Amino acid sequence: MNTDFTPIVRALEHLAATQQKEVWDYIATIAVVLTLFVLIFYTRETYRLRKAAEQQTSETGKLLEEAHRQNEATIKLVSEASRQNEAAVRLWNEAQRQNEFSVMPLLAILLDLPELRTSSQMIFGRTRRLVLRNVGNGPAFNVFIEPQSVDGKVLEFESERAALTHGEERTLKIHFEPQPDHGIMGTPDSLYEWINTGELPDPLQVVVRCRSVTSIDYWFMFRFTPKAGRLNVVYEGYESSRQAPLATT
Repeated sequence: MNTDFTPIVRALEHLAATQQKEVWDYIATIAVVLTLFVLIFYTRETYRLRKAAEQQTSETGKLLEEAHRQNEATIKLVSEASRQNEAAVRLWNEAQRQNEFSVMPLLAILLDLPELRTSSQMIFGRTRRLVLRNVGNGPAFNVFIEPQSVDGKVLEFESERAALTHGEERTLKIHFEPQPDHGIMGTPDSLYEWINTGELPDPLQVVVRCRSVTSIDYWFMFRFTPKAGRLNVVYEGYESSRQAPLATT
């Protein structure tokens, strides 16, 4: 190569290298600018998504709070409905109870003195009798006093009728023999002696059964004990087939 052209060739190479370098710098600058725009767009979208998520979280919290409030209101309504239902059940039971009382029999076993009707009663005095009386409002049907068996002997109380109207009473016949149908009729004094001497348990539990006009079965409980030289009769309450015991004393 001619040495005269060497400086010119070098100058051209330098110019070409400089221009090539400026192109790459321009491309790099554009790449940085584009990257900046991408970062700005990404940051903006991320911010919008975060704000939207925060708003959604806030709305969800409000919905949950409203749901909780409605749930509490529902619980109050259910509680109030349950309370009213319980009150209605109590009123219904009370109405049923009052209706039952209006037609139910109430049997009582009493110690009573008979009226003076014969001269022998006037001379020798009156012997106490054991009386079954219906002091309830309604009639009693299928009246039956449960017998008891003690040491091979049977204690039975017999009434002339198996039905008692309101205020009606019947004298009870007392038998305590191996064969009650053929035994000698006892008296309240005899019953006192049998209990007092241990032939019958002390206290003696006596149950009277009957059925009301509404087909409800009743069991009336009495306790017989010897007290102060005479028979003592205590009413202990009753049960019915309709529900649990309604009253006791």
